[in-house]
Amino acid sequence: MQKVIVVLIAFVLLTVSCTDPYRNEDVATIEEKQKIADEIIYKITYIKDPRTGLCFAYIWINQGGPSITCVPEETVPKEMLKTAVLR
Repeated sequence: MQKVIVVLIAFVLLTVSCTDPYRNEDVATIEEKQKIADEIIYKITYIKDPRTGLCFAYIWINQGGPSITCVPEETVPKEMLKTAVLR
């Protein structure tokens, strides 16, 4: 009896751990998430602080507000980088 319980538990654990979380997701849902990701990426602005030489990725999302993070300058294409003007 104990062997049967152990085998059943092992089977359940293997079945649960090997399932693909996206298997039951509709293609429409995946396409919708891709559209949202694309829209967010195009809203990112890359800014360089001339005082420190640091570069930042900045975005303002209506539902979430502003977000900013430091990024390596060499990873930002030059045509996308805006340097702040000190006044």
